[in-house]
Amino acid sequence: MPATAPIKELRLTRQIAAPPTLIWKAWTDPEAYMQWMGPVDWDIADCDFDLRPGGKWRATQRDPDGALHPTGGHYLVVDPPRHLGFVWLMTAPDGTVLLEAEHHIRLVASGNGTALSLDVRILVAGPGSEGFVNGVEMGWSGALGKLAHFVEG
Repeated sequence: MPATAPIKELRLTRQIAAPPTLIWKAWTDPEAYMQWMGPVDWDIADCDFDLRPGGKWRATQRDPDGALHPTGGHYLVVDPPRHLGFVWLMTAPDGTVLLEAEHHIRLVASGNGTALSLDVRILVAGPGSEGFVNGVEMGWSGALGKLAHFVEG
């Protein structure tokens, strides 16, 4: 079966002055994840990870107005501290998938830090997902800035 053609694709890269192991922990340890994840001015109210291929993850994002946005999905690749692949799902209250996006984070030791790349492929974008689709690059750019600030301390 052919792969689904993405609705939108993007690649973000960033050099971070921290080792891959510390960045990996920031992505995979719920306590650390809650300290940085989300677009600028957003935070994480709660999260839970089953860190293994096929394992489920969930996180509740909180926007600046206090509204909660539950998200989740499952892991595709768990190869510490090099490659974390996961599916990000947004669903309607009735369980209908509003958005499905595949994400791959790759970490490579580089100089005094880590070269991070994030590939995003939006595969499903239904009604109600327009904000995410239109803001995906800005949102992830902000989140990666927060990640860098968190791990570079």
